[in-house]
Amino acid sequence: MSPPHGNALVVEASVQLNYTTVLNVAFLVLAAALVWRFLRTGGPQMLAMMGDEPRRDGNEPRGNVGDGRLKVLRCPEAKEPASIGARPARQEANERTMPRLIGIVLVLALGACSVSPGGGGGSPPGARLNDIAGRTVSYCWSTTCVDGVVTADAPLVSTPASLHFDQTPTQLEVFVRRGAMQDFVQQPVSVADGQIGSLPAGSWDYLLAMARFSGGDAMYAWRLH
Repeated sequence: MSPPHGNALVVEASVQLNYTTVLNVAFLVLAAALVWRFLRTGGPQMLAMMGDEPRRDGNEPRGNVGDGRLKVLRCPEAKEPASIGARPARQEANERTMPRLIGIVLVLALGACSVSPGGGGGSPPGARLNDIAGRTVSYCWSTTCVDGVVTADAPLVSTPASLHFDQTPTQLEVFVRRGAMQDFVQQPVSVADGQIGSLPAGSWDYLLAMARFSGGDAMYAWRLH
């Protein structure tokens, strides 16, 4: 079986640096900072104390009631600390540093949310044939994929000569098509340094450009008559 039209866009999985990568790195840094603070402020020792059971080693003092007299056991007097409320200088430094570090991580994370891969937000870069903007038919950009069809309301360019993009593509295929959806015929067209080569002989309805960028893929369309 074959599809009624050939506008499907197949995108290969690849490793890309985008805003989600920056967010992942930012929160990993935040998690590492919290773990570091936990270790430096006695967290493991606190957990060990919480898991210990009361000692029952038989050396605890007991009152002797065998002779009918009650012996009063006195606890040793607790020594008063030299300065009540005093904290180590290292702990005070950590308490001043951690809020700043967390603030920096949050600022970086919020800034990453406003940064979009390829400089095009949720849309691919623009394409111009003879300085006429093309219609984006299908694309996969960032986290958005759209699979459209070529329609007769595409911009008109009767004599294509030059093709330019707002962002340099890493791969480019240009072809002409006769027919839009069903029983279409298409032929490749050569492009060198932004200049369109001679079109194949015959009458053609559309010129299509399929470009791959660092942030995704897109296919653009122009009407030839």
